[in-house]
Amino acid sequence: MTANPLTLLYIRCFVISLVLGTAGAAVAGRAPVAAWDFDQAGRALALDTSGNGHDGTLCGGISTCEGVHGRAFLGNGRDARIEISDAPEFDASSGHFTVCAWINVHRLPGKQQMIIGKNVYARDRREWGLILEPNGTVAFYVWNHTWHTVSTPSRVEPGKWTHLAAVLDADTSR
Repeated sequence: MTANPLTLLYIRCFVISLVLGTAGAAVAGRAPVAAWDFDQAGRALALDTSGNGHDGTLCGGISTCEGVHGRAFLGNGRDARIEISDAPEFDASSGHFTVCAWINVHRLPGKQQMIIGKNVYARDRREWGLILEPNGTVAFYVWNHTWHTVSTPSRVEPGKWTHLAAVLDADTSR
């Protein structure tokens, strides 16, 4: 871990499993740059199953529970998160980026809740994030000389698994 680790994954009020990759990775059959399936119950690390070594340190109150496919991390509702060392693969600056997550919200948080994001709070640096809004919609934001945000029209329903995916593709300007 670096002195200012990347706080990549937040799991305060939901359970989650997720994958990061380049834009269109699933369609093109490319392997993800990082994936955490959380089947390693009882460990202090979130092991990156992509084979790229992006393991994360579990912080706060985290346990595991049954997920969509295998186990998922369960946050304690307060300070649960996973910190992962920064890497070029997590930059959205290339214009090609995909993030996917399965989430199951226990309850709507009543305020914005980060699901996953590239944020180094010790340096007041935010680059991108997938956020659960207080009303249950989900927003994806990315910094590219200014903030760009897209939001879902539908709402996450507490107690049900929801698949989220955000794709940044500069070649098609979307």
